[in-house]
Amino acid sequence: MNNKLLPKKSKKNIFLLSAIGLLHFCCITMAAHLDLFRRSEYSFASASNICYWLWISSWWCIWVGWLTIIWVIYKLTKKAKKSYFEQIFDLTVLIANLLMILAFLANFIIYYFWKVEWIYVPDTDNPHRVITLFNSWPVKTQTYFWFNIAISHIVVPFIILYHFLKFSQVDLLRKKFRTTIVSILANPAVWFLFVIIREKISNYWIHPNKLSYEFPRNYPYVFFYRIMGQQAYEKDINYSHSLVSRFLWLLGTILVAGLVFSLLTYFLIKWKEKINHKTLKNNIMKH
Repeated sequence: MNNKLLPKKSKKNIFLLSAIGLLHFCCITMAAHLDLFRRSEYSFASASNICYWLWISSWWCIWVGWLTIIWVIYKLTKKAKKSYFEQIFDLTVLIANLLMILAFLANFIIYYFWKVEWIYVPDTDNPHRVITLFNSWPVKTQTYFWFNIAISHIVVPFIILYHFLKFSQVDLLRKKFRTTIVSILANPAVWFLFVIIREKISNYWIHPNKLSYEFPRNYPYVFFYRIMGQQAYEKDINYSHSLVSRFLWLLGTILVAGLVFSLLTYFLIKWKEKINHKTLKNNIMKH
C-alpha cells in the first residue's frame, strides 16, 4: 500500500487513543475499588499490596486493560513509520478486547438464566448492598459492577474496533499470515502462564494452606481449575485429579483458543482489507 495513504496521527486518532486509555484505566480503578470494598475484612485486599494487584490482574478484563494502556502509550509515542510489530499489536489488542464482549454476554446470560455459582457477580446474597462514592453518593454494588463492565466490555471494545477499521493497517499481516496466526496467540499464552505461575508462587509463599476456591481464588476461570485438578467452588464435584482429565481439558482449551483467535484474525484482516480497497477505489475515482 502506498505510504501516502497511511493515516497520520490526526486529532481524531489521538482523541480516540486517549479516550481508550483513560476509560480502561478508570475501569481498572473501579473494579479494584469495588473489590477492595467488598473484601475489606481481608488483609490481602489492600491497594498497597503488590500481590493483590498481581492477583486481580489475572482476570482477563484487568489483564486486557493493562495491555491496552501499554498499547495506547506505544501508539501515541511511536514514529509514523509502519511495522509488522505495530500491526500485530493493533490486532492483538483488538481481539483481546472483542473477547470481553463475549465474556460480558456469557457472564450475564449464564448467571441470570442458569444461576451458576462461579460466575462473578458481586453480592448476589445481598443485592441491596451499597457502596458510597465520593463520600456522599450511595450506589448499589451490583449497579456499580454492571456499569463498570458495560464500559470496559462493550463501549471500549467497539471504540477500539472503530479505531482499527479507521486507522490501522493489515497489509504486512496478510503477507505473513501464517506468522500472524502464531503471533496472535502470544498474548493468551503469556496470560495463561502468568495465571498459573502467579498462583503457584502466591500459594507457596503467602497462602500455603488456603483452599483453592477461598479468597483470593486460585484462578479467575473454571477451565484453569479443571486443568489444574482443583475445586472451583465449595460444592464443585466435577473436578478430577486424573492426569488424563487434566490433559484433555488443557488440550481442549488450546484447541478452542486457537480456533477462536484464528477465525477472528482471518475475519478482521479480510474486513479491514475490504475497507482499504473501498477507500482506495473512492480516492482514485475522486482524482
